[in-house]
Amino acid sequence: MSKPRLRKLKGIWYIRYNRGEGRKEKLKSTGSRDHQEALRILAEFTRDLEARQHDYSGKYSGMSLTFRETSDLFFEDCKRRDLRPATRNSYKISLENLSEIIPYAAKVNQFNEEVLRQFTDSLRTRVRPKEGTTKRRAASINVNLRSVRTYLNWLYERHYIPRKIRVMLVKVDNKLPKILTPDELKKIYEKVEDPKLLATYKTYERTGLRLTELFSCTREGNYLRVSSASKGRKERVVPLPEEFVEDYEIATNDPYLPEYITKQFTKFRENAGVAEGKTLHSLRHTFACNTLIRTNNLMIVKSLLGHASVQTSEIYLQFPEDYLKEMLTEKVETPTPPVAQA
Repeated sequence: MSKPRLRKLKGIWYIRYNRGEGRKEKLKSTGSRDHQEALRILAEFTRDLEARQHDYSGKYSGMSLTFRETSDLFFEDCKRRDLRPATRNSYKISLENLSEIIPYAAKVNQFNEEVLRQFTDSLRTRVRPKEGTTKRRAASINVNLRSVRTYLNWLYERHYIPRKIRVMLVKVDNKLPKILTPDELKKIYEKVEDPKLLATYKTYERTGLRLTELFSCTREGNYLRVSSASKGRKERVVPLPEEFVEDYEIATNDPYLPEYITKQFTKFRENAGVAEGKTLHSLRHTFACNTLIRTNNLMIVKSLLGHASVQTSEIYLQFPEDYLKEMLTEKVETPTPPVAQA
C-alpha cells in the first residue's frame, strides 16, 4: 500500500490514498486551503490508517478517528474475539442509539461525560415504559449504557481517546426474585396437558437452567454438563435427580422452541390464577432458593446457577430463612384423630 499524500484541487488540499493493492485510489478532503494545516491532517490520517494495519496495538496515541470508523473496528474486534451473537447485537443496538446523539462523523476524542448524560436523557424518552405504568425501564436503559461503556473502555485501552470516560448507570430498584410456592407450581402444572411441556417445566424447576441452556447441555448419568456456549461461556455441572431423568429425556428429544415454552408458561400461569410477574425464569429463582435452604451454602448456589460472581447470588440472602422455609416447603396435613366412640 502506497503512503497517503496530498493533492490540490480547486484550491483545496485532498489526501490521496488506497486501501490495498489493486484497489482504486481515493480522495479525502482536508477541508483546508492552507498547506501546513493540510500536512497536519495528512499526518493524523496516516497514523490512523497505520493503526488499523497494526491490529490496534495502541502505540499510536494521537488518534482522531470518527465514531463510525472506531465502531466498525470495535465490531471487527468483537467478532475476532468470538463474542456471542446476542452480545454483539446488543452492542450494535446501543451504539445505534448513541448515534442519535453523536453523529457517526464526529471524532471520538470529542466524547465526554456531558455527551453520556445527554444519551441517558434520550434513553429515558425512547425506552418503552413498563406495561401499565409511565415509568421507563431502568434496566433497559442500563443495558444500553453498559454496552456503550464497553465500547468507550475499548477506545481508551487502544489509545483512541486520551482518558477514560465515566458512564453513570441509572438507579434500579432492587427487586426480590419471584419464587413459586409448591401450591402455585401444582396449580400451573395441573393446567399443562402436553406431557412434553410438563416435562420441560419440571426440568427447569429441578435444575435451575436458563431458558436456552436446555438446548446446550448434555446428560452424564445423574448430572448435566451445561455447555460453555451458554451465558458467560463457563461450563458447569448440575445434578439431575434420578426421578427427573425421564423428564429431561422427554424435554430434550426434539425440544420445543424457547419462545413457545415461555409463551405457553405465561398462559398456564394466567389460567392457574397465579400472580402476574411470575414467569418461566421464576423456576430458576425457585431452584436457587430451594438449594439455599437445603445446603445453607451460597457458594453452591453460585456454582449451580453459573453466576460469575457471588454478589449476583447474594440477592437470595435477602429472603429470611424462615420465610423461605414457609414458602417453599410442602405442607403436609396431619390427619385428625378419630373421635372416640362412647
